[in-house]
Amino acid sequence: MSEAHFCHIDEPFCCRRNLTLIKDMKLKPTILPAKVLQDGTHRIRIAMSHRGTTRYFQTRFIIPSKSNLLGGQVIGIPNASYINQQLLKQMSEIYQAFDKLEDTDYMTCSQLLTMIEETIKGNKPITLHEAFDLYRQNKLRSTSDSTIRILDTAIAAIEPFFPEDYALKRLDAMKLFELRDYLAKKKKLNSTTQLMYLGYLRGAVAFAVRHKKVQYDVMPFRDFEMPKNKIRDVSLSIEQLRAIRDAEFEGQYKEQMTFSRDLFMLSFYLCGMNLVDILRLDLSKDSVRFLRQKTASRRSEDKSTEFTIQPEARVLIDKLIKDGQIIYKKRWRTYYSLTRTLNRHLKHVAEACKIDRRLIYYSARKTFAQLSNELMIKDSIIEYCIGDSISMASRTIGNYIHINKRMADAAIRKVFDAVASTKSMDELVEESGL
Repeated sequence: MSEAHFCHIDEPFCCRRNLTLIKDMKLKPTILPAKVLQDGTHRIRIAMSHRGTTRYFQTRFIIPSKSNLLGGQVIGIPNASYINQQLLKQMSEIYQAFDKLEDTDYMTCSQLLTMIEETIKGNKPITLHEAFDLYRQNKLRSTSDSTIRILDTAIAAIEPFFPEDYALKRLDAMKLFELRDYLAKKKKLNSTTQLMYLGYLRGAVAFAVRHKKVQYDVMPFRDFEMPKNKIRDVSLSIEQLRAIRDAEFEGQYKEQMTFSRDLFMLSFYLCGMNLVDILRLDLSKDSVRFLRQKTASRRSEDKSTEFTIQPEARVLIDKLIKDGQIIYKKRWRTYYSLTRTLNRHLKHVAEACKIDRRLIYYSARKTFAQLSNELMIKDSIIEYCIGDSISMASRTIGNYIHINKRMADAAIRKVFDAVASTKSMDELVEESGL
């Protein structure tokens, strides 16, 4: 082998090439003395010579001194043989990528390096980490900050179970069962949280398949049994809701508890509207029309919700919102700090009202839906009012009927009138003849 080939590592297979091709591109492991690292060590690069110019591929290997690289070979360190083997492998990948390119004679050295790197990257199987990263980037376009935080928490819980370079192609049902046990026993997560986290993994897999980043003969989740969802019973009875509505608070957290209660009741009087939607919508008009942000990316504009803002909601809007925005206190300048304040002080609200169940902001949404259901309002109308996606039970009939603002307003008024009365739910149902 000629010295001009630049490769001196035991005549590797990748170097036994046609002389014309050798003349086009030459590779050689090297270091750049000017690029010495802060601790005095040197990163090995692969020099590529093409059309009289040299550019460099990065490698992951670092040597203590420039004297440890001689004639393209690593010497004088314990793992020299392994590094030389891996350098040969990387150069082989570079040559294989070069073989797939056309019109290389017309490329500059920089263009050729870029094309080779892109080809190599395209040949490598996507890793689970990369799939999560792509999925997250896509979610950033249409998902609330709170959901992204949950996704990040899920990724942080799942990724340590897999090797850093774990190929997504290797994922199968057996590995998923092992992961489920890991989340349950090692991470001590309940079944609902396991279901949520594994749901994000399933979403990342589906996204990678849809965009042709990976292919399976059998989809990993096909023979896998997801954990069972424990439905959170955080809805309130009509009596508990009235107690919260009418409470007068005292003590150290009086101001925070009043603010949290008012914002909670505003959500209820806006049909369980999520806080992120309350903050982004214009509530100054007589009615509101919106697509719930959490599901907006999966729904068309003609599936939006519209209802009249009722007097109960208007009182709270005038109290809490100025120029379309919640009036933040000094320490509530971010959405995250606001939600933390809400959920922390709603616990105090529950204690003050002698409510013996968990009270969170989501309870307003659950309570509106539950009271509507107890008052025999149709599921399809409830789904419309809360801006939720249509359930399987409602999907067929949804092809024949259309819920509109008038129907929603009538249902909403029925719920709010029931709350405004002093009658029990049993009395209200009996009175209605239902």
